[in-house]
Amino acid sequence: MEGQLALPGVALPAAGRVLAASGGVTMCELPVRSLLNRTANGHLGGAFTLNPYRGCEFGCVFCFARYTHAWLDEDTSKAFERRVFVKTGAARALGRDLSRVPAAGAELVASTTSDPYQPAERRFGVTRSVLETLLSHSGMRLTLLTRSGLVMRDTALLARLAQRHDLTVAFSCTSLEARLLREAEPRAPSPAVRLRAMRALADAGVRCALAFMPVLPGFVDARESMEALFRAAHEAGAQEVVCDPLRLSALVRRAFVPWLHRRHPALVPLYRDLYPPGAQHPPAEYRNTLAQRVERVAKRAGLFRAAPPGRPSPADAG
Repeated sequence: MEGQLALPGVALPAAGRVLAASGGVTMCELPVRSLLNRTANGHLGGAFTLNPYRGCEFGCVFCFARYTHAWLDEDTSKAFERRVFVKTGAARALGRDLSRVPAAGAELVASTTSDPYQPAERRFGVTRSVLETLLSHSGMRLTLLTRSGLVMRDTALLARLAQRHDLTVAFSCTSLEARLLREAEPRAPSPAVRLRAMRALADAGVRCALAFMPVLPGFVDARESMEALFRAAHEAGAQEVVCDPLRLSALVRRAFVPWLHRRHPALVPLYRDLYPPGAQHPPAEYRNTLAQRVERVAKRAGLFRAAPPGRPSPADAG
């Protein structure tokens, strides 16, 4: 697995039995022997990634992580959001991993390829069990990424973790326009729900951030839209903002481009210019302009602009 510094005993697991089915989503058992993946490239170089689930019911049309189902011989274009794999034994696996890896000073990002608080978490509690395991350690730099209001369930637990680790909960939200996000993130909670959860955690003493990512050009990168979102996040308790533009890999194109043609045809020429065939990232000129705009708007809103936790390579899907 290119880009991964594997822990001893790491291997791709085989999917197991069906655990539950609801609303067109099937949840399957995925036993694991190890939970941590160590990256060696990109923004996450040297950090560990942790994913309690594989697949994500939120079904974001731009999600870069659809490739993870290919490792399980799944149809990456559809099954990623319709077959969610539950990593049973995740807490025990993490305990074994941390017995081999010094926790103090380590950086851990959860979750990089699925939302740790997607609907399956309400039923199976894998994320909570993992966080409880981390209470037995201290001194780590932890980042938790989510779009979900379910994180409020664990407010007290996260507040305890914040006393033992350098913890940031980053809420991914790119617009206050609920209709737009409903189109692009069909089963994710509304912006209002995310901001309410942010406020609850911030009031409990948990450091919160706005993850302004992925930025969809032509949709959410206008200054006025950013100003409204950044102000709202600051008022909800966010201290910093991280930003990253859309990454349009070949698999993401299979879902995103048809959606763009169907729902927003007027923006097709813009994406042809920014993402010509074979290009995963927009040109440097756009990235630099976006970074400067975010810097200015964040400063006016009272937010510190931090480096993004980044996007993992395929090695981070374990």
